[in-house]
Amino acid sequence: MQEAVNQVKNDSGGRVFFVNPQSFHQISGSPFAYWTSDKVRRLFIDLPPFESEGRTVKQGLATADDFRFVRAWWEVQSEKILDAQNGPDWREDVEKFQDWCRNRTTQGKKWVPFAKGGEYSPFYADIHLVVNWENNGDELCSFKGSVIRNPNYYFRPGITWPARPLARGSFSVVPPGVIPSHVGMMIYSDIDSLRRLIGVLNSDVFIELLHLLMPRGTGNTGATLKYEIGYVTAVPIPDHISYSDSYLQLIELVNPLYNMVMAKKIALETSIDFSNLSDCTKADQALSRKRLI
Repeated sequence: MQEAVNQVKNDSGGRVFFVNPQSFHQISGSPFAYWTSDKVRRLFIDLPPFESEGRTVKQGLATADDFRFVRAWWEVQSEKILDAQNGPDWREDVEKFQDWCRNRTTQGKKWVPFAKGGEYSPFYADIHLVVNWENNGDELCSFKGSVIRNPNYYFRPGITWPARPLARGSFSVVPPGVIPSHVGMMIYSDIDSLRRLIGVLNSDVFIELLHLLMPRGTGNTGATLKYEIGYVTAVPIPDHISYSDSYLQLIELVNPLYNMVMAKKIALETSIDFSNLSDCTKADQALSRKRLI
């Protein structure tokens, strides 16, 4: 028996792992992550979880009938889409900005950009859907089956991601003036942290730690994954991400990537900002109010 075991060990090509089963408890949910090192598993104990230090992750609106309440932005009258770029500066007072957006929905701006997952798009999310939120969502709030989650966070800038990516997900900045959905979850933090976080979230290290928490789809399987809120909030992240000097350097790397992806997205006719491009001055003013980085 011992000879047979030794033969398997010697000929395994790295396919045999010796792991203390108790070490699996170091990771939230105790996933059977036998292939990773104990040092990596210790990160889930030694570092704080993602949802800490002022960071929070929220689900949003579930309409229960998207065919009734949701449209592509080009399917509705443009003058009835929320004009968040004309509101007060959200950088100075985000709650004042949110109140302004709510009031605009009572003044004919019934269609609000709606984050609902989407394609692989790291760094920048071009929101092409809108949801009927007339009179601050009166019809939706009274519609049977709809679920209105975390409305106090609506219209705030944040970071979103597709709920069911293929092989690897991506995290994207969402501009102010958007409502999140139950599958287009949102990360909220202070503005400076969002700038750093978008680089960390799209890094190979964060993605690999996130995949450790999942029951399947790790490695190069090409499987469809499911990025649940509980997984994202549990990933360990370095302390004081908002104040570390190394993260100031991270911004220098993220800024050109963010701007490059945004420029590419808004050049498409399906972009909600495409109509602004005919007037360069108007386009620059509109996008500068949305730009986080």
